[in-house]
Amino acid sequence: MQQERQCQTCRFWLVSRLRSTGECRRRAPQVVAQIRAPDMQSIFPTTAGTDWCGEWEACRAEGTYPEERELVALS
Repeated sequence: MQQERQCQTCRFWLVSRLRSTGECRRRAPQVVAQIRAPDMQSIFPTTAGTDWCGEWEACRAEGTYPEERELVALS
């Protein structure tokens, strides 16, 4: 069975605690200016789990779900 090519099944996506959104880790974080602060901040793009793009890649290990990747990233 083929996976749906959405952010939530991509190897570069890290699910947030909200579970419906996450960060795309395909590229380096982007530097953005903060509106109410004089300093800069770098962030990864936030996407919905059902979003998609042309750079989707399947997870390397079969059976690796976003929740498991979150636990690995936090440890």
